[in-house]
Amino acid sequence: MANGNGGGASAAARQRRALLMAQNTMIGREQGPELFWQQTTSMAAPTTIQIPRFVNLNRPLESIRVTLRGRLALATYDYSAVAPEHFTNLLQQFQLNGIHRKYGNVTPIRMHGANIFATPQMWTPGGEQNTSALIVNGVLAKNTGLPNALVNEANTNVFLGTTGTSPWDFEIIWTIPLGPIFPPSAGDSQRDVSFLYQPQDWADSLQITLTLGDKTSLGTPQASSAVTWTAFGSGAGSPSLEVHNNYSILGAFANQVLGGFVVRAESDFNSNTAVASGTRLALLQHQITSNVTIKSGVNLTGTTAGVSVYASLSDTQLANTKLNTDNKPIRDNRNNMIAKFYGAQQFAGLQPQGWLNFSFVDSQNPLTAYRGDGLAGGSVFELVTDIASANANNRQTLIQEMYYGGPFPPLRPSA
Repeated sequence: MANGNGGGASAAARQRRALLMAQNTMIGREQGPELFWQQTTSMAAPTTIQIPRFVNLNRPLESIRVTLRGRLALATYDYSAVAPEHFTNLLQQFQLNGIHRKYGNVTPIRMHGANIFATPQMWTPGGEQNTSALIVNGVLAKNTGLPNALVNEANTNVFLGTTGTSPWDFEIIWTIPLGPIFPPSAGDSQRDVSFLYQPQDWADSLQITLTLGDKTSLGTPQASSAVTWTAFGSGAGSPSLEVHNNYSILGAFANQVLGGFVVRAESDFNSNTAVASGTRLALLQHQITSNVTIKSGVNLTGTTAGVSVYASLSDTQLANTKLNTDNKPIRDNRNNMIAKFYGAQQFAGLQPQGWLNFSFVDSQNPLTAYRGDGLAGGSVFELVTDIASANANNRQTLIQEMYYGGPFPPLRPSA
């Protein structure tokens, strides 16, 4: 029936649907996080570590977890100001790079640790309870959403760096999902096996690079503050850093997967310091796009070179933020708070202060993503916003989440 009337495309779509439905009987199970690499780190200065081995892909890879455990002690004075995301800033960047058999040299994940910690909270009920975690002196921090605060059950910030309750034993777990992020109730669309990292796609090429911060990642130390980093629960030694990988078992289904991967591309902007209307914040890539997320606030000055920290997060810095294609809105938002809490309704997730997400997969199905790959050459796909408040240190972070490959039907019928 491949005669131009779409019969070939319909057959291909039926085949793809059959493969997706087969997941329920053939996918098997996940094996749980396994230790991949570990070492100690002094935390005395910003450090970049390229893990000196390739990621083991003898099974399909579903997610990666990074954990940092240690003790922070202040010998003299305290912090004059604590950053709202404090300990989660200690991972300044997580980068995953590899050579894909179809797409070549790519970097699927390059994100700041605070953003890795926060973004899944918007898409999963219960927020941090289902994603990453921060434990300080034995207390699990709860992110209350808006306003942003990592607090204990008594609604007190778990890191009171301005009041001298040193020392702080901390453990941070950053969870990096490699596929689409959906609530656990999303059924068979929750974790499409098409986005698992398959050995036949990546071979021995995936490498992880971690960049760690220093004491200025947490805020602004007093001029005479003496900061000491030691091992967890001890006044000696050094903090420990670990990477754990979570694999899946696919069984006979492994060879039927329509392979793809998710890219989360992060960009920072610091030139939008004056009040303005209709500012193009960024040009977006012409790719299958699931989420476009913008974070806004004020940059912390005085940090060590190479350390990036928000001093505060703001829901009022931007207004009338929208997505346009060739000057036509595809998300014609006129009220950022309405858009923000629409996302809360659709995903039942938390809404951290300063974050605004435009989702094309609020159906909880990756196949409803925006087909940016079908835009004509020269088309303009952009994020446009009003800058509603002026500050010399205004800053925004953009994350465009995109799908490469996977179970997407062709945009045009077969000839």
